[in-house]
Amino acid sequence: EPGAPWDRLKKFRGIARLRMAAESPDATQQQWDDARTDLEAAIAADPTDIESAVTLSQYWDILADRAEKANQRDLATKNFQAGTEILANFLKANPTNPLAILSLVRRDMVMSIREFQIAQEAARNSGKAADLNELAVKASKDFTERAKPKLDEAVTAASALPPAKIDSQVVGLLRQMEQAVDGAARLSRTQALLASVPDKDATPDHFMM
Repeated sequence: EPGAPWDRLKKFRGIARLRMAAESPDATQQQWDDARTDLEAAIAADPTDIESAVTLSQYWDILADRAEKANQRDLATKNFQAGTEILANFLKANPTNPLAILSLVRRDMVMSIREFQIAQEAARNSGKAADLNELAVKASKDFTERAKPKLDEAVTAASALPPAKIDSQVVGLLRQMEQAVDGAARLSRTQALLASVPDKDATPDHFMM
């Protein structure tokens, strides 16, 4: 029965299967499919399972990377977008999940870089290399304008969580994205998030960045 409670446990098998498939050059398509099926079942059983959602998005990222290496650019883009859709759908169901918010910011950054590289190649091929600086400035400005409010949204969402839920993955990704998006802020968002954790509730996870 789809979405049955015991399907939640398939998360652990799915994560293990994906790791083994990714590490094996001889992994079969069935092994990849099994990992995906387990992770999809886990999310169906528990729509709040961010770990399964992130791992499933990584499944698509691996396929995107393989397509890119095979010079299948359109397929690479399609696979990457499938991974983004996983997290976007998760965020619709869990709009205050900080890890989902931050993961989508990172994916937006990756896609922005990819789109700029494609535009850069097209400009060079058409003899318009002089336009590259303008393209770079516009791409960076557009991404920054989209990303800054999302960082603020992630901090607000994370600050509302119980301290135990603010783990190193959230803090580390916030730090990474804040440095990339708003270096002038000097990690003020990350520091504010850490400051929101009472000393009595702090764990080593809060400081593993």
